[in-house]
Amino acid sequence: MNIGKNTDELKFIFNDNKTHSSIIHSKEQGKIETYDVINPFGESTYHSDGTFMFKFPNYPLKEKIYSNPHGIGERRKPLNEICDFEPLFNMEIYQYRLCRKSGTIKEKIEITNENFFNGEPFGCVILILNKYHDFYEINDESSMTVRIKSIAENLDLGLVFGRLNRKGRNIYDSTSMRNIFSDNNYIEIVEKK
Repeated sequence: MNIGKNTDELKFIFNDNKTHSSIIHSKEQGKIETYDVINPFGESTYHSDGTFMFKFPNYPLKEKIYSNPHGIGERRKPLNEICDFEPLFNMEIYQYRLCRKSGTIKEKIEITNENFFNGEPFGCVILILNKYHDFYEINDESSMTVRIKSIAENLDLGLVFGRLNRKGRNIYDSTSMRNIFSDNNYIEIVEKK
């Protein structure tokens, strides 16, 4: 995660293009269409005004470099108006190696739990928390929560980890018209309703 220079802006990067993996950005959950984006690198940004975007900086089609999953011009809650919590992502991690960043990292926060992070798949919900919002920290064999303080003015980051009982998921490929089993990591945007 990177923090903006002049205003509160949060950038989330979920893969390292040096791992030779790709991001698949699909409009429909569990399905790949010919118009979906498949790119070696992608990032998500949450801007101070509530703009939430997927970005594919090196994608060859300019009209697909930026994607607002909520629709053109739509916004989520501005960062300075988050008074409790704002959920962002639901992640499913099947391949740990795809989560590692190579190269230099300015500030590293290491989350450890030998019983929990033991090579078995896990899920993680990522949330933005108001610094005054209660968030109980748990650390046991089946679940874990972590609060990372001061990611932006008056905001913290909340991570909620839990075990997964599957090794991957099926994805329908509309080109080949068949289901494909994938053990690639999975990220879904979530929000309060």
